[in-house]
Amino acid sequence: MNINIFDLNTRYGAPGRIVFHEGLGGYPEVVISNKFGVAEISLLGANVLSYRPTGHSPVLFRPTFRDYRRGDSVHGGCPLCWPWFGKSGEPGSKPHGFARLCVFEVRGSSYSEEMTEITLGLKSSPETKSLWDFDFDLEYRISVSMKLNLTLVTENTGDKEFVLTEGFHPYFLVKDRNGCEVRGVEGLSYVDARDMSGGVFAGDFKTDRESDHVITLKDEPKHEFVIMDSGIGRAIAIASAGHKKLVVWNPGPGVKLADQAEGDWRKFLCVEPATLWRDAGWTLKGGEKHTFMAAIQSIHSPAMKDKIAPFPCSARNVFRKQVCGLKRRLEAIGCKAVCIGLSGGLDSTLALLVAKAAFEEMGLDDGGIHLFTMPGFGTTKRTKGNAEKLAGGLGIECETISIVKSCRQHFKDIGHDGRTPDITFENAQARMRTMILFDKANMLGAINLGTGDMSEAALGWCTYGGDQFAHFNVNIGVPKTIVRKVCAWWAKEHPGSAADAINDIIATPISPELVPGQVTEKTVGPYELHDFFLWNFVMNKMGKKELAAAAAKYFNGRFDGAQIAATLDIFLRRLFTQAFKRNAAPDGVKVFAFDLSRDGFYIPSDLGLPAKYR
Repeated sequence: MNINIFDLNTRYGAPGRIVFHEGLGGYPEVVISNKFGVAEISLLGANVLSYRPTGHSPVLFRPTFRDYRRGDSVHGGCPLCWPWFGKSGEPGSKPHGFARLCVFEVRGSSYSEEMTEITLGLKSSPETKSLWDFDFDLEYRISVSMKLNLTLVTENTGDKEFVLTEGFHPYFLVKDRNGCEVRGVEGLSYVDARDMSGGVFAGDFKTDRESDHVITLKDEPKHEFVIMDSGIGRAIAIASAGHKKLVVWNPGPGVKLADQAEGDWRKFLCVEPATLWRDAGWTLKGGEKHTFMAAIQSIHSPAMKDKIAPFPCSARNVFRKQVCGLKRRLEAIGCKAVCIGLSGGLDSTLALLVAKAAFEEMGLDDGGIHLFTMPGFGTTKRTKGNAEKLAGGLGIECETISIVKSCRQHFKDIGHDGRTPDITFENAQARMRTMILFDKANMLGAINLGTGDMSEAALGWCTYGGDQFAHFNVNIGVPKTIVRKVCAWWAKEHPGSAADAINDIIATPISPELVPGQVTEKTVGPYELHDFFLWNFVMNKMGKKELAAAAAKYFNGRFDGAQIAATLDIFLRRLFTQAFKRNAAPDGVKVFAFDLSRDGFYIPSDLGLPAKYR
């Protein structure tokens, strides 16, 4: 082995972000890191030795005895199984392929504020052909962002077709295997490879015994699973694609692994995206490629016994994240002005408070915060008055631009009678306000600051091309119940006329005020229920029956069964059918463990409501 660490750092390194060093067994290792976390990878086998997100416990188990030698199996980290998984190779070959025995080359590296990535590679050679007589190119991209991202691309560079089986073999660090469960497997069939018995999971897989379960997945483009670990108090989310099976493995006390100490078996759980068994492998002809990927995320769950409580947070911390997010965007684009439509409702109130704090911390004049109240056909004196009182209390000028006259002209132009309170009547007002804000932003060299919150995004309770859109949204990562909580916290911290206005805003029924008398929660149901459903649907992977039962237990009589059921139906229907609005939404601030962006919790726009949620 002749690999020069200095040369690797010169060609591919970046101080503090990508650093090569000599590792265990004398093999080069690379540490990739950023504000989100750090991962360590050995060039021997491209094994991800460790991964630790910032502020979290390590995600991967490391064996007690770590003197790596070429040819030895490593029972820790995230070994790579390729080009066969288990004993799918030729008779007499070692389990899990030969890639884990090879030293990978470094092909590239890159980093940005949001991601650090290393690209490794392996090509066919006389040595590999003595084990597997095919030509190939294997490229492995490993990156740290808010997740650990693994992407493996196999190319058949020869003329002979071959059958490929493969897998990521992560050893997830847990407090005690017996206290864990794997979610996302309900309804899937499995075979226990120890005795080839089988069945179908009726619910979550509780890992309180030895296991070597091979689970057959549905033919879907993406798979999602969650390991719930009550001991550490966290969930490990796994999103993956390009494989056909999931293997859940822990040997228990009866199997002694050479690099593990007595009792180490309790400290890990292997949940492995994989394709195995030759008759179920991927067949690649000459020139064809196959991509296999997984993303691993650690999610805090401080009180697992109360894990269904939605959006646990400190109001101050939520506010700080929003302020930091807005500051970063303004600094990145060199902008010193924002436009906000101030309605006298909760969302625009919070957006204004965030903007004011960001401007103060950046040393910008409040004159760069341009406020507009745009009364329409359903605007009440109470909300308009509160908008003006809030702006006045903060010492910021607020301009009034009525949309009534312009909307009436628009209705006349399109042949609408201007009186029927239909969807056109409502959406035209929302789009008129958005057009004004964008035009004002252009005039003032500002950005239009969106105010819609996460709950509205989940439900699609917004007008497409209207309040759904902006240059940047500071509230999109904050659900309605937390918007209210943060506004109440701010008012308590800053007594005065602005706080008085905020307290009355909090007490005002939530309404878009597009027609007189509108009250949102009379139409879609209580936001408390919607936010509960959203949290547990995404974070705890609950199905429809689980959500209803959990809500009844959590709210303990505050909402009756009929109201829970009706609101849940609305939530699920709108979550899926209104996805197109979220998928065309602007950038925003991520506050909690998940967001509803295309890179976060993504639902294809044309999926529709799956039958199991009807």
